[in-house]
Amino acid sequence: MDGGSDGHSTIWSRLSRLFGHDDEESLEKAILEARAEGEVEPDEESMLLGILRFNDLQVQDTMIPRTDIDCVPDDMPLPEVARVIVDSGHSRIPVYKDTRDNMVGILHAKDLLRCLIEPAGKHPAVASVMR
Repeated sequence: MDGGSDGHSTIWSRLSRLFGHDDEESLEKAILEARAEGEVEPDEESMLLGILRFNDLQVQDTMIPRTDIDCVPDDMPLPEVARVIVDSGHSRIPVYKDTRDNMVGILHAKDLLRCLIEPAGKHPAVASVMR
């Protein structure tokens, strides 16, 4: 690990100072030992180990390309939006206006359900339901 100036190296430096170890392997071992000795709670151990593992990730490992994101236009009829949500398996879906480069909100499935129980033809616009 280098001592660069990005945000991860700051976290790395703080953890290294806290546990008195210079490399990731010995730092991970120190965290596990601290947990075994009761100095670190299980949830703290999980969080600290997660930070170490996150430090090794690249942006492309954690992000979805914009073209692959499940999203809907702000003028899509609500029954069609419901189909997109069901097919995607997500409980929230981004809403865009005109292009995917212009995200304007998030639509929660639970908010959509309220609208879909209205009599047929009385569905509000996506823009009035999104957050």
